[in-house]
Amino acid sequence: MKDSRKIHVVCIGGGPAGLATALWCRDLGLEVSILERASTPGGQLGIIYNQITNYLGAETVDGAGLRDIFLKQLGDASKYIRPESEAVSINPDPLSVCLATGEVLGCDAIIIATGVRRRTLGVAGEKEFAERGVLRSGAASCDEMFGKNVVIVGGGDAAVENALMLSEKAHKITLVHRRAHLTARADFVEQATNSKIDFRLSSVVTEIIGQERVSGVAISRSDGDTKVIEADAVLVRAGWQPNSELVARDVDIDESGYIIADAEGRTSLANVYAIGDVRRPLSPTIAAAVGDAASAIKAIVAARSAR
Repeated sequence: MKDSRKIHVVCIGGGPAGLATALWCRDLGLEVSILERASTPGGQLGIIYNQITNYLGAETVDGAGLRDIFLKQLGDASKYIRPESEAVSINPDPLSVCLATGEVLGCDAIIIATGVRRRTLGVAGEKEFAERGVLRSGAASCDEMFGKNVVIVGGGDAAVENALMLSEKAHKITLVHRRAHLTARADFVEQATNSKIDFRLSSVVTEIIGQERVSGVAISRSDGDTKVIEADAVLVRAGWQPNSELVARDVDIDESGYIIADAEGRTSLANVYAIGDVRRPLSPTIAAAVGDAASAIKAIVAARSAR
């Protein structure tokens, strides 16, 4: 293993929470290293294709636009952000982060800002037909769905909102949800109920079918009835899964895998903080992630001052 000199803060994850961590560390005089596994920072901002209108002080046409604003505010981001740097473990004593390369970064505090990922169905055909009918984004694919049959899986805000949006272009929208009732916002549900969307409630997708591309979806109802629905495309919006596996044995997590942390982000392990979506099952928002970063860094500074 290659040991590096000790720094003040190592943050794992370069999404909005990680970028805000870099900003606050810069302003409060802490040396920080933001470890981003991908080749570019920004996290899920890079795959948001809708307008962002609810982040106070900035409106952008998509997530990439907001990411660029964040990076511009940081200035020379290369001072803080290490792309293509994958953390594989943390060590409590001495506090450090081990990278896939074997490098070990010693630090005074670790911040976990690993975010969440979209939950998958885990059924046959889902991986095989990625980008061949299994859509990554409804917004990005909207125009391509003109006159087509689209199946959307899920019953929350994202699923119903995408169903409403795609129904303006598609020939037919079928929404499949495992529960008897939708869990989306009331205004979304009301709009969907009065639209041409075909609801298949109390049903689960058991297979995505096709040859070169998706041609259908097999579903099973809770009463045992099965059916194949004709489909040109499938969009899965079945919720989120926290990226907490890295520290699942080191800190306390809840039954859904979200890291348990206090108001300042402190976890059950001393000097290890969790911020952003990986600790927020109820409010996975850009604003909350940015606020979490400010709270955690201020708590770290206060702890250093109290020594």
